[in-house]
Amino acid sequence: MKRLFLSVFLSLIIIFALISGAYLLRPTNININIDKLQNVKSEQRVLLIQGSWGKDKGQFGIDESGWLPGPMSLASDANDNVFLLDQLNSRVQIFSDRGQLIDVLKIDNTTYEDIAIDDDGFIYLLDPVENRLVRKFNRRGKIIRTYRIASEVQPISGLLLSDNKVYVEVAHKKLYSVGTNLKASRTSDQKKPELTGRPGEDFTTEAEINSNGEVNAEIKGHYPIDAIKITGSANVYSIISINSDNDENLYITLNTAKTDAQFDQNKDRLLGLVIGPDGLVNKKFSASNDYYTSHFRKITVSPNGTIFQMQTTKKGVLVWRW
Repeated sequence: MKRLFLSVFLSLIIIFALISGAYLLRPTNININIDKLQNVKSEQRVLLIQGSWGKDKGQFGIDESGWLPGPMSLASDANDNVFLLDQLNSRVQIFSDRGQLIDVLKIDNTTYEDIAIDDDGFIYLLDPVENRLVRKFNRRGKIIRTYRIASEVQPISGLLLSDNKVYVEVAHKKLYSVGTNLKASRTSDQKKPELTGRPGEDFTTEAEINSNGEVNAEIKGHYPIDAIKITGSANVYSIISINSDNDENLYITLNTAKTDAQFDQNKDRLLGLVIGPDGLVNKKFSASNDYYTSHFRKITVSPNGTIFQMQTTKKGVLVWRW
């Protein structure tokens, strides 16, 4: 049974932080009517990766005894390689831009829930509950650095990288920088203002545990947007993801349904909007929101602007590309 989402029928306001007056020539208020996007190009998806449940290479771990976790998250680098966090098999599986398995990175435990890749190709894994830390790995699986998270920083809803700094997101609206302090004591410099492109203090949305990662995108662009107002006849139940690419396009994925009845019948859909630096929607994409397992992240965007969706079924894992 689905958890009840915060439903916004006619409008959804997403608040963003301003960081520099140098960008104020950019649009500061954007209005999008999702009923009037007929002339916006629809991106076509292709099936990139398909793997069954299991422990062999190219398969993925699942635990059907509890809250049904499967692979928790995915990320992509500048070469459009896809990194799938297969934590129940204690590994990260790396696929090429053509969907071929090219590497398997062994990791040290099964409690990681999110993944991010920096500009140098290092891999960051978030353990938000059991050990409350972020670990940095090289491509050979060696732990390079451990970032401890103060006990007061909770509930953790995601991992982000920006300008070579590591952040964890709390309750989808606050960001904390993390360091190597082994003590879990509170530090005054851990609390930071929101990164641009993230929801601001005045906006929250309900999300299921398997949807927490959707707003965990790596943010590279600078978006001095006060607000994005989204209107239309469809119900918007949650923000699934907020992403950006190196060209400062903004990617927003919404969970929508025409009626509450369709939502309750699992007939809701994902609607993605690609917003350019000029504030105009230049592309859109649509996807199923039908998932078999619980996980952190559904959508990620590479620095090049390639969109990936990880979806799970009773048979295994699918990764779609736009």
